[in-house]
Amino acid sequence: AELRSDAFSLDVFRTLVQENAGNVTFSPAGLESLLRVLQHGARGETAAELAALPMGDAGVPSCMQVAQAAALFADEQFKLKSAPEGAAVIPVPLAGATDEAAERINDWVQEKTRGMIPGVITPADLQQVPLRCLVAVSALALEEKWLRPFDPEKTVLNAPFFCEKAKQATVPMMYREAAFRHAEGEDWHAVALFYRTDGRPGNPGCFLAVMPQGNARDFVAGLTPEKFSSIRRALATAEPREICIGLPRFEQLTPVLKLTGALQSCGLRCR
Repeated sequence: AELRSDAFSLDVFRTLVQENAGNVTFSPAGLESLLRVLQHGARGETAAELAALPMGDAGVPSCMQVAQAAALFADEQFKLKSAPEGAAVIPVPLAGATDEAAERINDWVQEKTRGMIPGVITPADLQQVPLRCLVAVSALALEEKWLRPFDPEKTVLNAPFFCEKAKQATVPMMYREAAFRHAEGEDWHAVALFYRTDGRPGNPGCFLAVMPQGNARDFVAGLTPEKFSSIRRALATAEPREICIGLPRFEQLTPVLKLTGALQSCGLRCR
């Protein structure tokens, strides 16, 4: 189940990195949640293609504090025969008042992500769609605290950060010296930074950072499920040892990404 889940996530990630310049952020869990909502109303070839996608099916109990929600925003003129499990159906004027429809969708996203994401769609986005009948939206918010927190007083405000193509940026860099799980391979180093559990049941979550030893895009292009699994196994079996970690403090606002090419590479024909 682990490899099956990784296969879909990594296939989409590789295509998004190939198609987009700059940094790329996406949530495999959010995408899979959205596709399962759409699968509820699919029939024929589309239903078969959605069912064949190598989405993850390993329900690992976790104590991470993840807020996730899905909704179908249907035009007010349409009535769905049934609502998919776990998703709200919200009528909005998609075909007419696109300003109002976009505002209501963005308000829902902002509420479900606790204000972390102010919105995902504009009236112009809706106007570009030939048949404005249905908009499927998935929102996900993660709010965790480090098990071994970084000391704000040790943050270096003007530290160098090396980007691709020999570019260098100046960023605030957080530093922490403690016992972490660390592993390395032929072309990578990785470290696991765990989150606090605070007595909640389930497996603890962690931030897994992988640093390629070469070009990051080339590394992603060769990141197979087997290789990613070997990185995780190496970290799981590594004994914690004292190391010093430098992690840039950043905000990442990824623009709206088109998933057509990524989903086609996974076997879903986007008609």
